[in-house]
Amino acid sequence: MGRKALEKERSDNSDKKKDWIKKLSPIFHQNGINHYTMDHIAEIMNKSKATVYKYFNSRDEIIEMCVESNLNAIALFEDKLNDSKINYIERYKLATRIFMENISLMSTKYLEDLKKLYPDLWNKVRDFQEKSIIILSNYYKVGIENGHFNDIHPGILATSDQLFFQILIDPQFLMNNQLTPLMAFEEYFKMKCYGMLPRNAK
Repeated sequence: MGRKALEKERSDNSDKKKDWIKKLSPIFHQNGINHYTMDHIAEIMNKSKATVYKYFNSRDEIIEMCVESNLNAIALFEDKLNDSKINYIERYKLATRIFMENISLMSTKYLEDLKKLYPDLWNKVRDFQEKSIIILSNYYKVGIENGHFNDIHPGILATSDQLFFQILIDPQFLMNNQLTPLMAFEEYFKMKCYGMLPRNAK
């Protein structure tokens, strides 16, 4: 009886849920998710645990919404790449900025917890990664055909991105090299756009 009563009281107020996720996501991104219980979440939101359960079935649902919110924010890079009103190269810079701004929110601890505790959500991250590679590959292909980029095989360019993205969300690699996701992204972008050799190298 108690469970059914609770279900009747559950609210589907999507705006309220989004507001809560907006507040909780930065906390998870910075500190990880392993030690946060529903009690902690209720305390952060300055609500009773009963009120939290009114909107969310479980901590897992909250974590899933946080991950999806972050992926949706990163996915906006596709809109920039396809915006024909913007210069082709400028599109790439703006799309890259979207990646950087959102990736910079995620700590190594958060990525480590997500991979260990939520393999299904981690697979969503990997699926998003694969889709992003296809989008970038098509962008490179058109850019090369129209002379915006040097004539480098788009498959090679996209594959280099794919390998880098795998490293970017690998907590062990980041910790071993004392990098944050943002630091790694900035170094990769610098190498890709300006090359490894100095301009005056012979």
